[in-house]
Amino acid sequence: MSARSTRHFPSYWTQIPTDISSSALTCITIPSSVGGELTCYQAGTESAEPLLIVPPLHVPAAALVRLIEALSVHYLVTTYEVRGGAFLGPDSSISELPLVANLVADLADIYEECGRPLRVFGWCNGAKVIAQAVRTNAMKPDRVALLAPSGIAGTDPHTSPSVFGAADELTDSEVARASRLFKLSLKSTSTRSRHDELMNAVFGLNFSTGAKFRAFVAAKLKRNTSQAFDNTENFSYLFEQSRVLLILPDKDYFVVSEEVREAVQHINSVSIYDLADAGHAPVFSHSTEIATAICRFFA
Repeated sequence: MSARSTRHFPSYWTQIPTDISSSALTCITIPSSVGGELTCYQAGTESAEPLLIVPPLHVPAAALVRLIEALSVHYLVTTYEVRGGAFLGPDSSISELPLVANLVADLADIYEECGRPLRVFGWCNGAKVIAQAVRTNAMKPDRVALLAPSGIAGTDPHTSPSVFGAADELTDSEVARASRLFKLSLKSTSTRSRHDELMNAVFGLNFSTGAKFRAFVAAKLKRNTSQAFDNTENFSYLFEQSRVLLILPDKDYFVVSEEVREAVQHINSVSIYDLADAGHAPVFSHSTEIATAICRFFA
């Protein structure tokens, strides 16, 4: 990275138990073209092929440490703290969701600094950012792997009323309370150390049911026009330009895997890997299996 600066790890990393934190990562920053600095992490050999990981909104990069470690055996892996996250990064103190254009600009900046990697991995909302970036020519990966990808099917409050209908029944006070709970659950991530418990904290599963969580997310999407992705056009273009692997957890409470499978069943450029006994956030409990599937696809 030509514009990078080495820095110490953000303070929240010091609160993470040693069985989650990793000595294999280095922390760097690069300037964002739309304001602020982007905190990035790298692992692997400098001479290895670069691989870029795009995290979801609201998920700290620390959640990906096990997957980064596994992938860095074969690649020079880079990931970053997404704009608008609860921990740090540009716009971290702003309550509104970040503009799609800014998310894409950040990704494009890191993509350029990483040497335009041909291999890109995204999880959940990261899939939507990748697809938008590809359609707007901000990046041109050859192969893309997506875990529990949001935006292809089953996660749009306007086209999936069966999943998100409950959002219309949430009052402003309920959404505000849910938002506070969500932020508290994000902050509690640093105190968790047991596989999916960590990710349950990240994804706010102090809601009593997955349906209530989906309703909260849908309410945020409906009330934040900043998250206006052109998903249909974006993913169609991505599937035309790149070979894509979809890693679909069989117990995903957020992305409806069967709807995703149906949406892509006739697209020759798309392959599917079924992740058994896994929910929406399996990056700790299934990190080795996910990394193996990604490496085989990228080989």
